[in-house]
Amino acid sequence: CVSLIGALGVGRQATQFTLFASAVDQVYLRGFIGMALSGAVYSVAPRLLGQEWPGQRWARLHWMLALAAVGLWGTVDAAAGIVQGNLLNDAGVAVPDVARRLRPFLWTGTLAHALYWAGSLVLASNLVWLLARAIRVRMRPVAREWLEPVIREGRA
Repeated sequence: CVSLIGALGVGRQATQFTLFASAVDQVYLRGFIGMALSGAVYSVAPRLLGQEWPGQRWARLHWMLALAAVGLWGTVDAAAGIVQGNLLNDAGVAVPDVARRLRPFLWTGTLAHALYWAGSLVLASNLVWLLARAIRVRMRPVAREWLEPVIREGRA
């Protein structure tokens, strides 16, 4: 996907200083690095805490939301960059007109941000749920052991 987006912009001076660079950055950073890091969280966190993920469906939902967001970002920003570059190279088009023509692309980019944000919220909620579960399972026996002398004194 990244190679395909990069191939669209290779050799085209029209996309050099446009939103096309944002498309490539978003796919690299959020599509590759972000998905790899969230995959690492999904792999490491249950092992560290000794618990299974409480919401397996939430993990799938997070992945689908993030994938949809990155795909939308990549395609919309790449298309916007090509349109923007062609308009900027046309001497008859004023810069404010270029900005007006990009509004639909930018609104769609906002939708992609919302999808990615929703996916991040799902990941954070799932992680908090896992952490609360691990604390409840592991800390209650320890807390009871620590507080047992205090409880005995209170009863006496």
